[in-house]
Amino acid sequence: MTTQRHSFVYRRNRPDLKSPEHSRGDRLLNIDQVRRRLNCSKSHVYNLISSGELPAVTLGESKGKRVYEADIDQYLNDRAEKEFS
Repeated sequence: MTTQRHSFVYRRNRPDLKSPEHSRGDRLLNIDQVRRRLNCSKSHVYNLISSGELPAVTLGESKGKRVYEADIDQYLNDRAEKEFS
């Protein structure tokens, strides 16, 4: 009797997923991570997304919205420039 082994693909075994051209800004953050990064409520994050101030991507119905870390940095830089100008 032979047993069948499942071949799981982990990130560490996929050279295309850990290549050096992926920078930290390419990370996708969920709404809770964005909320903690911006120090605000979840509803405020959703308001920023719906108004277009913070771009987001949808990863299906169950995964919800995700925001690129680089977009959060850009939003914070733009907000700082508005406050100091």
